[in-house]
Amino acid sequence: MTNPSSQPSSFLVTPVLHPRGRIAPPLPTDAPRCQRVLRTVIRLGQGLVFHDAFDAAPAMAFHFFLSLLPALVFAGYVVGRFAQHDGAAVVLGPLLRNVPGSAASIIHHELERLGDAGGLAPISAVSFFWLASGGTHGLINALETVIGAPRRPWWKKRLLGLAWVVVALVVIAVASWGVVQWDVLVYAPETGKLLRAASSRALALWGSLALAVAVLAVFYRFSVTHPGGIQRRVLPGAVLAVLLWLVISWGFGLYVSTLAGYAVFYGSLAAVAVLLVWLWLTSLAILVGAELNAQLEGLRD
Repeated sequence: MTNPSSQPSSFLVTPVLHPRGRIAPPLPTDAPRCQRVLRTVIRLGQGLVFHDAFDAAPAMAFHFFLSLLPALVFAGYVVGRFAQHDGAAVVLGPLLRNVPGSAASIIHHELERLGDAGGLAPISAVSFFWLASGGTHGLINALETVIGAPRRPWWKKRLLGLAWVVVALVVIAVASWGVVQWDVLVYAPETGKLLRAASSRALALWGSLALAVAVLAVFYRFSVTHPGGIQRRVLPGAVLAVLLWLVISWGFGLYVSTLAGYAVFYGSLAAVAVLLVWLWLTSLAILVGAELNAQLEGLRD
């Protein structure tokens, strides 16, 4: 009779039990790479289904939609006061280039309009600030559910949401100021046309992507609590989420422009419907990155 202890320990991994099924165990490191990649994809799909990511994503999209206009009010005001109203468009432009046209037009129009605003009344500023934090508050709630992290009190999550709005505004303002200063350097007579052609687009694209990855990685790290004694992993999920967001935004934009008939079904609300679907896909990409980090940290094993 074969002694079970004589079998390789890597094949004795117990799958994570869940009321809705099992998550397949990871393959050992000596398995072929293609098989390990396929198993990782399978585990990601199982984790998203078992931990209700597809139910959490619509809730996140709803919170993002409600907080979008207040967030644009603050972004437009801050950028318009401390940089230039065109700076935010340059920073966000590379990230929104693949967004469906009707959704991107709403964002660009509101950002440019609000960037030229003369000011905000104190009561309006507080109200917009509170509403803008609803998106990050909803995202924290969704991550706690999907990851299975300990629940924070409501007031702590609301304070975190407010803090993340401040962080986002500072990042956008600093990045926009940097873009404006870079344009001053690039378009100076002594820099020449070569610098303008070679570096402006590359800086805007890769700088925006790197900024998105960095902000999302920091959000993954500090938005939810994790049990002690584990090695935190945030960068792989942030990179995957941003790359996945680019792919699905481009694909959805192509679908909307060629095949979808949103105007037939939704009429004048077609642009809003497209924006909501895009926000849902964006939320799902963020949850995929969080699920990858959770699996790399061993929270699913």
